[in-house]
Amino acid sequence: MWKLLEYAFLGWLVTTIMLGFGSVTVWGEGEASLYIEPSSFVGTAYEPGTDITFYVKVANITGLKSLTFNISYLFEVLGFVEFKIELWENLVSPIMQQGPGYVWFNLSYRTPITTNEPLTLVNVTLLIRDRGETIIDLHDTMLLDIGGAFIPHIAVDGYFNNFNPYDLNRDGSVDVLDVAIVGAAFGSYPGHPRWNPVADVDGDGQVTIIDMALVAEHFGEY
Repeated sequence: MWKLLEYAFLGWLVTTIMLGFGSVTVWGEGEASLYIEPSSFVGTAYEPGTDITFYVKVANITGLKSLTFNISYLFEVLGFVEFKIELWENLVSPIMQQGPGYVWFNLSYRTPITTNEPLTLVNVTLLIRDRGETIIDLHDTMLLDIGGAFIPHIAVDGYFNNFNPYDLNRDGSVDVLDVAIVGAAFGSYPGHPRWNPVADVDGDGQVTIIDMALVAEHFGEY
């Protein structure tokens, strides 16, 4: 339950950022960062059976000698295809492991990396297995300097969502069940006993004929 709420909140946050500013990655100026770019894949154009590729990058880093990180995602939605490690000429015996829903890297460099500008370390290609929503979770990150000391940093996740926004119950298609959701909440508003924010498709704070028309307009879509 809490994981679903986390996904829903992150989806709202990513969408808000994208609508206001475009797809951007934001963190404190000058702060050492390990992050996924692009930060989000959102929209029905990301169809099952196609691939997405993202890049794991560092920025504002000084003396990076080695690092480990794990990337995990819902296996029901995304599956591993391939990876490519950059900076091969500077690598010492890179280690990579992958399984259902995760890919893990352990990288060491002959010459420590110092860069203020974004630098790609790895790119990862995943198969879109189905329609769904998942955090592309960049976690268990450890960045070490030449002396083995931990480098303080932030790790920024990615996000994937290829649900149709009019598929209100997220069963993979816009159908009579979605129309029924709007119908059940028709005429409601926040505080009303039948209020359902999912049915407020246009986000104007009330469920009206406009919401019904929007769902009906996309009836039959996936």
